[in-house]
Amino acid sequence: MTNRNSAGSKHELAGQESSLLASAPVRRGAVAVLLRSALLVLAIMSLVGCVRGPTHRETELQIRGLQLYLALLDEFKTERGEGIPASGENQIDAILTRSIPPGTPFQDAVTILTAAHFRMGDLESVSNPDNNGDQTERFVIKGDLKLLSIFILGGTSAYVTLDIDRLNREPTIVKRAAGVMRSVYL
Repeated sequence: MTNRNSAGSKHELAGQESSLLASAPVRRGAVAVLLRSALLVLAIMSLVGCVRGPTHRETELQIRGLQLYLALLDEFKTERGEGIPASGENQIDAILTRSIPPGTPFQDAVTILTAAHFRMGDLESVSNPDNNGDQTERFVIKGDLKLLSIFILGGTSAYVTLDIDRLNREPTIVKRAAGVMRSVYL
């Protein structure tokens, strides 16, 4: 049986005083304050993690992507300025190799191409016959970039193909970056 003294905050349980029951509201309040403090610290840590700026490596890759984009625009302007026929292809392997040399980590190459405004496709397995007639399998990812679009009449696009190491959950390196700038006008 529990009796409550009106004069104090002590409780009696079967005739014995219990200070544990009397201090329960105080302990609950302390636990609530600690819980709120811990949640506040976690929220601040999460926000700091989300707000942090890009790392040096991420910034470098973004800059390389923008340099690639500018190099492609310069090539496009040169092509148009020199009167190269309106329809045709121009190899851009040298431009791509400067930005994505062989051995570049695959994710870095995708970051560079995305920063250069390329729209990336899905990974594909491509089989090609070699000089002996044997089939060799290559793993590629393709991307494209519209440089000029003239409604239905055509336009100029840059296409890139990344030859990558074996196809697994995540490819790791780029073996070769190749591409063409293609103009099609009707």
